[in-house]
Amino acid sequence: MAKKPISCVFMGSDPIAYNVLQFLHEGNQKEKPDFKLDAVFTQPDRRTGRGKKLTANAIKEWALDAKIPVFQPERIDENVIAQFREKQYQLCIVMAYGHIIPKGLLGISEFGFFNLHASLLPELRGASPIETAIVCGHKETGVTLMKMTAGLDSGPIIDQEKVLIPDIINALELRQKIAQACYPLLARNLDQLTTPPMLKPQENERATYCRIIDKKDGYLDFSLTTQEILDHIRGFYPWPGAILDIEGIALKIYAAKRDLSNNLPKEAVPGSYQIEDKRWYVKAQDGWIELLQIQKPGGKILNTQSFLNGAQIPSQGIIQFPERYPLIQAKYFKKPA
Repeated sequence: MAKKPISCVFMGSDPIAYNVLQFLHEGNQKEKPDFKLDAVFTQPDRRTGRGKKLTANAIKEWALDAKIPVFQPERIDENVIAQFREKQYQLCIVMAYGHIIPKGLLGISEFGFFNLHASLLPELRGASPIETAIVCGHKETGVTLMKMTAGLDSGPIIDQEKVLIPDIINALELRQKIAQACYPLLARNLDQLTTPPMLKPQENERATYCRIIDKKDGYLDFSLTTQEILDHIRGFYPWPGAILDIEGIALKIYAAKRDLSNNLPKEAVPGSYQIEDKRWYVKAQDGWIELLQIQKPGGKILNTQSFLNGAQIPSQGIIQFPERYPLIQAKYFKKPA
């Protein structure tokens, strides 16, 4: 008699999980599958864009194309818990779901709930590990496979896949590398999740937390070093972007570089800028940077020369920048409103 495949559920709402879904779904294509993806839970459709059209997320679209049942609860309540009991889902994989999984659900599935988190835990628990890793100058990150507990990303670790962060990579590109890293991580561990797996408790004294990012975080702080500003530009691409306010207009900066000419005044205060020969320089803490690609609201991304050809900006001045709130703390926190 053929062995019945293990009933598996995926919970997630972000396309970073495509490789995870594909790996779990491959079991359906085998002659004798070990696992079968029986359901996908994702966020409800949201209104997006200028027309506020009700739109499904990419995970729902993938599941519908694969003919896998999709469920979109507004929150994890007693109805969801009852569904898990009725369907007897045996294993649940979670990545970037956007809902807190209550303790009452975690103990229902036979083999448990396992989360893929986009950092090398216990570092960067929380909501924005990919962007935060770049903005804060980290040289490596990765994906952690962990057994879920009631705490925030604090469950015991099963395995990790490291990912290097080159100096030229932006957050969108790092997301792609993180997504690709999920595949080998699951490939070498999925069978072990039912045995049960070896679990390594996290070193909680080493834990750091990253918070939800909002649009205001995009504003460039020129009191930082040139390297920190370049990391900011890379880390907040494509959203919220690197923003500077000039003459009341919020411009987005997509590329910049250090100025190595030593021709600009070293005593200038951070935020001072000069425009010379269609090139735009801004003073940081330890030197000057040159802005290379700029976008005005509703406009195209232009190189600086093309942008300045159509812009009425004084040739020099000082850019004001708001107070920054740290992205990383030693305990979970929220940015003040």
